[in-house]
Parts: sequence; C-alpha cells; structure tokens
Amino acid sequence: MILKLINRKQFLLLWLLNPFLSGLFLLRNFGSSTQIIPYLLLSFFFGFSFVLDPNSFADSARYSQGFKTLYVNSPSFTDYTANLYDEEGSNLDLYQPIVTWLLSQFTGNSQWLFGTFALVFGFFWFKSLLLIRAIMPVHLGGLLLLSLLVLALINPIWSINGVRMWTAVQAFFYGLLLVNLKQDKRGYWFLVLSMFIHFSLSIALAVYVLFRILPSKNLTILYGIYLITFFLAEVDLGVLRGYFEQLPSFLQSRKSYLGDEYAAGLIVSKQALAVHIVLYNILLKYIAVSLISWLFITHFYKQKGLNSEFSNWFAIALFFSSFSNLASQIPSGGRFAVLSNLLVVASFIWFLSLVQHTKVSHLIQNFIKVCFLYMIVVQVRIGLDYTGIFFFAGNPLINLMIQDQIPFITFIKALF
Repeated sequence: MILKLINRKQFLLLWLLNPFLSGLFLLRNFGSSTQIIPYLLLSFFFGFSFVLDPNSFADSARYSQGFKTLYVNSPSFTDYTANLYDEEGSNLDLYQPIVTWLLSQFTGNSQWLFGTFALVFGFFWFKSLLLIRAIMPVHLGGLLLLSLLVLALINPIWSINGVRMWTAVQAFFYGLLLVNLKQDKRGYWFLVLSMFIHFSLSIALAVYVLFRILPSKNLTILYGIYLITFFLAEVDLGVLRGYFEQLPSFLQSRKSYLGDEYAAGLIVSKQALAVHIVLYNILLKYIAVSLISWLFITHFYKQKGLNSEFSNWFAIALFFSSFSNLASQIPSGGRFAVLSNLLVVASFIWFLSLVQHTKVSHLIQNFIKVCFLYMIVVQVRIGLDYTGIFFFAGNPLINLMIQDQIPFITFIKALF
C-alpha cells in the first residue's frame, strides 16, 4: 500500500518537489488509498501546467482569452450574467461562466483557471474510477487492467479542453455510479448538478428518468432495441427540429446544433481528423457493440443467477447506448456516446469482476487486448497535445513562473 511507502506529509512534500513523480507513487497502488485529496492535488497540477496554445482554435484557447478579457474589463457579476438566459444569449450553463468570473476578480493568469477546472473534473474522474476499482479483484489480470485504463481514458482529464460538456458527463457518470453501484441517494444531486455544468445533460437526465419509469426492463427487449438503433442509418433532422420548437425559448439558442450549417461544419472537421483518430472512433464504436453483445449472451444465457444490481446497470447501459445511437444522427449528438461507452466498459469490468471464473477464449481476449492497447495509445497521444515538458519536470513553483505553450508531442516529433 502507498501509505507504507510514504505518509501524507511525505506525499505533499514530494508533490511540491515533483507532482509527476508523486503521481507515479499514487497510481502504482491505485485504490489502496481512497483519500481523494492526493488525487485532487495531481488533478490541480495537471490543469495548472495545461498547455494553452493562443494561436489554436481549441475551446481552451477561447476560455483563456475570455478569462483574460474579464480580468482586464472587470465587469460586475450582474452585467456579466445579464445575457446568460435571455433569448439571444448563447451560453446556458452556470459552472464555467461563474468559475471564470470569480477567478478573474483575483488574477488574469489562465493557469489558475485551468487548475480549478482540472480540480473539479479530477474529483468526478478519480471518484468514479475509485468506485469501479473497489469492485474489482485486488490483483488485476491483463484484461481487467487494460479495461480500467480504457475506462479512465474514454473521458480523460485533458478533456478540460472542452470543460463544460466533459465535466458534466463525468459528473453524471459519477452520479449514476453512486445511485446504482453504491445505492447512495446523494448521486441524484450529481445527476441534477450536471445540467448546470452543460445544458445538454438535461437530456441525459430525462433519458434516465424515462428508464426508471419503464414498466419492464427486460434485457432481451432492451438488447433488441439497441441493435435496431445501432443499424438505423439516419434520422430525419427536420422532424427533430420540429420537436425542438416545443422547447422553452431560452433553449432555442441551441437549435443551431441541429442546423445544416453546423452539420456541414462537423463534416469538414471530421474530414480533417488524422487517420489514427478516425480508426480510433470506428474501433470504439464496434468494440462497444461487441462488448454489449458478448455481455448480453454471456449474462442472459449463461449467468442467470447474477446479482440484480449488475443486471440493472447493464440495462441502463443498453438504454443509454440505444439513445446515443439515435443522438449520433444529430449534429453534435454523438457526444453522448462518451457517456454510453463509459457505461458499457464499466459493465464489462463489473461482469468480469463478478464472474472471475468466466472463460474468455484466448483469441477473443487477445483481440480485445490489442484493441484496448490501441485505444490507450491514441488517447495518451491526444493528451500529449495538452501536456508540456514542465508537467513531467516541473513543480507548482516552477510552473507558476513558466507558462508552457509547447506540447510535449512537439519534442517527441523533433526526435524523428
């Protein structure tokens, strides 16, 4: 256990000297200590050393520039929030604007902003992973270890580049884990809270409420619905826009997400993606349907005595996956696949942990391992776009004096 290696004061000292090294000590024995503060320290430092390229079109660059403008102009809170919920306002969320305004009252240094973003994201991220780790065997085999890494990297901490949506997704996932894994009713607060981080999670909450009131949660029916939605080619956007007209006026500002212009923009963006990203997205899509099918066949036909908590969780994964299949036909709706993929991989981990004697053929197991390894490598590669050399070699004091704007991947590319 990590507590046998270093105590809390020693960990804090090591973190002050080199947070990356302290992280290696902590993650090497992940789950041995459930104290969240060491993980939050790691999260804060990641955000504090987050690479912000002022010339990029990334969301993080826009947040950073807006933060600096707020610091210079110093508007009152009333003036700043005046347009948040009017019909012309384009921002419906509370979390990012309020945090940005509050910090801008003290500093214009974006490191503090992204350190705070990472701190909040890290709370939900590490809390979720610790809950999953608690149901796993003490000693992890290769497949379980890779599965846990994939779960962590479906929505990794460098997703603070798009802080609103992905923090909201992680908060919602954590809430689902509390309610359904721990039977902790406090999880409902996080399900509701996610709406105020990003407005679109109100749709996810509605989907969950619909699931809860279903008169029957028959896995065969849910799996059949999932397959139908998976192979459904397209949905008429005109019909969906018609339904959108029924929403409250303050939500109408997001109608552009369904528009043809927005859809065309997404197509151009997808065409510009690197080959390894395109392959990653395709692989993740088909890995998800493969895992769901394997879980359904193995669970329904061979493991009928499995506990009801897992069956309910798997039913949620099927229901949300069906929804995300439909949502993927709407511009920007594909983002809900991140939530459904979290649910599916968590189901896979939970099942393997419950039924450790279940035999997975070496051919299938090796195929899954290769796919998972590829997905891990791609996500780490993406993370290096937002990680500088001082994340590895720096510390809070050094990084306060040096704002790294060169991604670590640039140094790697220079070697070849």
